[in-house]
Amino acid sequence: MIVVTGASGMLGSHIVLAAALAQKPVCGLYRSASALNSVQMSWAAQGHAEVFDQVIWRQVDLLDALDTAEALDGATQVVHAAAIVSFRKKDAAYMLRANPQMSENLWLAALDQGVRFGLHISSIATLSVDLREPVVTEANESKRDTLSAYGKSKLDAELVAWRYHEEGLPLAVFHPSVILGPPAWPDGSSLFPKTISRGLPLVSPGATGWVDVRDVAESALKALELPPVGERFILNGANASFKSVFSLLAAG
Repeated sequence: MIVVTGASGMLGSHIVLAAALAQKPVCGLYRSASALNSVQMSWAAQGHAEVFDQVIWRQVDLLDALDTAEALDGATQVVHAAAIVSFRKKDAAYMLRANPQMSENLWLAALDQGVRFGLHISSIATLSVDLREPVVTEANESKRDTLSAYGKSKLDAELVAWRYHEEGLPLAVFHPSVILGPPAWPDGSSLFPKTISRGLPLVSPGATGWVDVRDVAESALKALELPPVGERFILNGANASFKSVFSLLAAG
């Protein structure tokens, strides 16, 4: 059985949906029951309302080691898509503590229970930009002092995953760029369409990478079918300026 953490979030729910549509046994782990409303709304809008009841749903606190271990009962493959995402200073300390701790609890339990393969969803936010070469690749180093608090928390969580890989857990890591998807969630990049529709007084200069949440979900499914153990991959659909992407979102 595939177990997906963060299953009530935009990315996790799309990984669960892709697995269910492929007729694979899948269990979605979620933190808050109210967040499942966004999942049902998104799946219904995509014409897959009936799939929701085909999934095993388990409520779990990933910061609780025992709760996490119990939630992995029956797991053969695990996708870790859960994370605290915030760019507010007041959330930094909690995020720096919580994201690595969730990774610790999950991958320890996965190793102890003999999970066959784990896929850790990291982020391009963990990769430092070399000003001499603006295109980020898997070869880019992670220089912690150059990262945002979110980037640091994701890097620390990723390092935990790699440590358990060294201890014997078959594992790979994805680094998606900025993920775009349905505006059904109250946080992360799902907020972009709502925020833009209300009008932006200014747009940040520069550019970054963007990727469709469905492409990330399909890539995760392919990794589960042919596990690329010990590898890491950047997932990116296109590089574009903030202005051009926000203009497209504003146009609907």
